[in-house]
Order: sequence, then C-alpha cells, then structure tokens
Amino acid sequence: MNSNQQTTFDLGTSLAPYASAIIFFWLLSAIVAAAVAPRGRETTFFFLTLVFLGPLGVGFAAVAAPREPDTAMPGRAGLVCPRCAATQYIKAGAQSFDCWRCDQSVDIEYPRFGGPRVEAAAKTKIPEGRRKFICPRCGAAQNVPENDSSYECWQCGDHRVVQSKKIAKAAKTSPQTKSDK
Repeated sequence: MNSNQQTTFDLGTSLAPYASAIIFFWLLSAIVAAAVAPRGRETTFFFLTLVFLGPLGVGFAAVAAPREPDTAMPGRAGLVCPRCAATQYIKAGAQSFDCWRCDQSVDIEYPRFGGPRVEAAAKTKIPEGRRKFICPRCGAAQNVPENDSSYECWQCGDHRVVQSKKIAKAAKTSPQTKSDK
C-alpha cells in the first residue's frame, strides 16, 4: 500500500442501516423506564427525561424514590403551616417546628386533655340556664351559665370574656344612641 494513501472509515455510512433500530431501542427504553416508575409518580416526567438517558433510564426509574406519603407515619403528627399551608410531618409532642417551605417558626400548643373527651363534650346536650361556647384556642365545648361574663376553658385553661345573655338581649332591643364627640 502506498504510504500517502489513507484509509478512511466513515462512521455515518456504517451506522445508517441501524439508525432506526437504535432510535427504536432508545425510545423503547424510555417507555420501559416510565412503566417501572414508582406508583404515584408522574410517568411523563420519567418518559421525557429518560428519552435522553436511553437504556440507563430504566435503572434510574427503578431506583427512584417513591412519592412522599400523604399520611403521617406512626409517632408523627401532620400539621399545617399557618403562613403557607404546607403540610408538616413532625415528631408527636414537639413544641415547635420550622416550615420546610416558608421557613416560618411555629410554636405548637397542645391541649392538656384530648381525644374522646373533647368529642363527647361537643355532642352533649346543653342544660337549661347554660350556654355553649367553643374555645377558640383548643376547640373544646364549654357549658357556661347564662349570666356569666367569662369562663375558663376546662381543657386548655384559657380565660375568655363573653357577653352575658341579659346584656346581649338588652343591646338588641334598645335603640342605639350616638355618643357626643
């Protein structure tokens, strides 16, 4: 062979017959990756992303972490951030938490008593001569004498001032007077 002559190998012409097979295999890998994606995850994301990864995409989809559970695990409580409404799963009994979304620090107030007693109190019939109030702090039902102007919550100890029934009736029936300025 002549030393000035060079042998060239054209990769494009040698792979041209196999191009459609390679594209088909690549696309098939992306479809399989989307199919093996964890349940509850967006399969379109896996398909579109893994089209570019081809055969490797199946492995990535197989080891992808499943979506975060919608319910709290045992020993954790699901709370909602008052600022951004993001659900927080924190350890039960924690006194505060920092929101993962808005970084708001929130103090948690737990009622002294809880559970079925609160629900039972909400369903009880109100005796005559008493009024029912719901504590805005803990949600416990209160049976307060009609003429009392305040009450202390039996569950959380919060003290609330309320308008007595006699004063409320008098305010509704009497004409309003304008005060002099």
